Amino acid sequence: MATKTVSIPIEEYEKLKSTISISKYEYERLCETIGVLSDKETLDEIRECRKQIKEGKFKTLKQLKSEL
Repeated sequence: MATKTVSIPIEEYEKLKSTISISKYEYERLCETIGVLSDKETLDEIRECRKQIKEGKFKTLKQLKSEL
């Protein structure tokens, strides 16, 4: 999955910030998402997990329950 980054000038960001209305819940979720996407370690872990899933290196919920 290719990720594209878009940069906007700070002035444009300030204009957008003052004109866009979203709920507090959506704002908090957006901040969470930005936090995750800004953390290189977390992104590396996500990539590694996706790779392991593609390779079949995981256990199903049924398998985990049977181990208990």
